[in-house]
Amino acid sequence: MSYTQNIGSLGERLACDYLKNKNYSIQETNYHSKFGEIDIIAKVKQEVDWLVFVEVKSRTNSNSQIFGHPEELVDNIKQGKITSTISHYLNKKNINPPNWRLDVIAIDINPKTRKARIHHYENI
Repeated sequence: MSYTQNIGSLGERLACDYLKNKNYSIQETNYHSKFGEIDIIAKVKQEVDWLVFVEVKSRTNSNSQIFGHPEELVDNIKQGKITSTISHYLNKKNINPPNWRLDVIAIDINPKTRKARIHHYENI
């Protein structure tokens, strides 16, 4: 596994832990279709029940300074691919939830201090 893949895997584990601490129930991780991948699929009860599709983007601090913040990677093209993957998932599972959304969790990891900054963007 490459360094970049390790950072991505760590970011996804941190995002799952973060969501669980916020009372989200993880339904599935790394859902693949011909359109792309959804990192995390979770449920949460807020004012209403939500089915939440989460894109996780992780970077180390040094990479963020050079290449920008992780959330900047979820552009319109990426959002389109994720939306197509969500449609595929809903059709394959034969579900039609009344409330679903796409969230982004951006994680900046500092390998020296072993700390992470987590930003959760809901309903992008």
